[in-house]
Amino acid sequence: MGHPDSVVNYVTKDSIKEIHNFDFGDYYFFENFVVSELKNSITFDWHKAQDLINKALNYYGNDFSQLHLISNRYNNYSVVAQDWKKFLRLYEIKTYCVVIYSRNAEINVVMEKLFFKTNQIHTFNHIKQALSFVLNQDK
Repeated sequence: MGHPDSVVNYVTKDSIKEIHNFDFGDYYFFENFVVSELKNSITFDWHKAQDLINKALNYYGNDFSQLHLISNRYNNYSVVAQDWKKFLRLYEIKTYCVVIYSRNAEINVVMEKLFFKTNQIHTFNHIKQALSFVLNQDK
């Protein structure tokens, strides 16, 4: 059984269109959003991002501008900030949501906000809140 805060515990199985399991984490593709659940203590860098981006391009096509990304951070890990800048130069996403469960994760989000437009990043304390937000954005 997975983590109790995993998205799979809060959605129907049919709503998940594709699941991609990498050695660094799991990605769940839905109709108009992706949920990432990275493993504990990894460093998420451009090399890892490219694996995910290739899967997303195959599924969603070349335009991510209507796609929401939810980072469900029940594990502690780090992100290479320069690689976020690179991603944002190449791809536009509709919203970026971060679900935080610890003070450490909250501090990391403050740092990440330096690389995002202020209306583009949203923080939540539970995956259910992030899911509700994303689903209401496209109504």
